[in-house]
Amino acid sequence: MTQFGFFDLEYRLDEIDTNGDSLKKLNIVIDWKSFRPELKELSLKERKSSAGRKP
Repeated sequence: MTQFGFFDLEYRLDEIDTNGDSLKKLNIVIDWKSFRPELKELSLKERKSSAGRKP
């Protein structure tokens, strides 16, 4: 198991910003708010049964 240092995340995020973060580009192109009604509808949908994966 690797132990990360205090600034590893910060260095990684700087590296992503330097190389061009594709998620930032997607945020510019896609209007994420337009998906909210569909997502809300899915969250309100009733389950057909209580069956599921066993613990």
